[in-house]
Amino acid sequence: EAVRFHAVKSTKIAASASPVVEMTIIAALCTVIILFAWKARSAPAQMTTGVFVSFLGTMALLFPPIKRMGKLNEPIQRGLAAAQSIFDFLDAPTEPQPALPPVTLSRGDIEFRDVRFSYPEQPVLERFNLHIRAGETVALIGESGSGKSTIAALLAGFYTPEAGAIYIDGHNLADVSLADRRRAIAFVSQDTVLFSTSIAANIAYADPAPDTAKVRLAAESANAAEFIGKLPHGYDEDLGPQGGRLSGGQKQRIAIARALYKDAPILILDEATSALDNHSEAKVQEAIERLRKNRTAIIIAHRLSTIRNADRIVVLEKGKIVESGSHAELLKRGGSYAKLLQQTPIT
Repeated sequence: EAVRFHAVKSTKIAASASPVVEMTIIAALCTVIILFAWKARSAPAQMTTGVFVSFLGTMALLFPPIKRMGKLNEPIQRGLAAAQSIFDFLDAPTEPQPALPPVTLSRGDIEFRDVRFSYPEQPVLERFNLHIRAGETVALIGESGSGKSTIAALLAGFYTPEAGAIYIDGHNLADVSLADRRRAIAFVSQDTVLFSTSIAANIAYADPAPDTAKVRLAAESANAAEFIGKLPHGYDEDLGPQGGRLSGGQKQRIAIARALYKDAPILILDEATSALDNHSEAKVQEAIERLRKNRTAIIIAHRLSTIRNADRIVVLEKGKIVESGSHAELLKRGGSYAKLLQQTPIT
């Protein structure tokens, strides 16, 4: 709400700047005309028509730069605010990372034990328990604010539980370094992060010695090789800022290829197909089916096509599990899952 208020205020100020400058110019012009009329009557030899026209011409040349200067305030203020945000981020203290012995997490067995977590003035999870077996695909569904994305964020180490513990392969994540934890997790979200470099570098991101054959295999498995082959420079094509040269579906397939290249035992899909059209979703869905084979997968989605093939569907309400089972089992029960399918646009 505060952001909206300041955005509206900024727009109002920017919109009023041009009329204010124009009114100032008109007032100045009227003043010049009045002075000319007065001077022409008191000293006609000094204020001739030619002098007046020359003066007006000079003023006319000054008007455009003055108007442009009036419009500079908004971008300057936006730039200063953006710079302040950047410096605040750079000056933020780094979270301490204790020295922990290296741990290899290779199976993908996940367990939440009595986990509690809350945002400021907003409790999310309270004594939350969930066990996901190695190689199992679990879909988390529920209304907004039910805790789906928070569970994924806690697992990935973006937040720390206030109480309880999270285990992977029997290791308490409090005793596992972030590097070891994130090495075991591949994350594909709705907002794909791509960099202004080649497609191959984006797929092999964070690998100091990219394997070209592995990059191509990952792209083929992600249904990305077809459109990559049509680009002028193929795998060497520069994507531009945020992958601006690709469509939404193509970006998602690059993200899935990146996850395949990483070959982590745990996969998190957070609304990975929610913003795609039917054609793009079909391509991405095929890639997801290949990606989740022989991996532990956590799927957060609202589309039935994404969750119906999960081994288990977990329904969340206010941070608690209210139902758990396969798609067919939950429909047969006619409980929260069946009602959610009827009430929300799950397709």
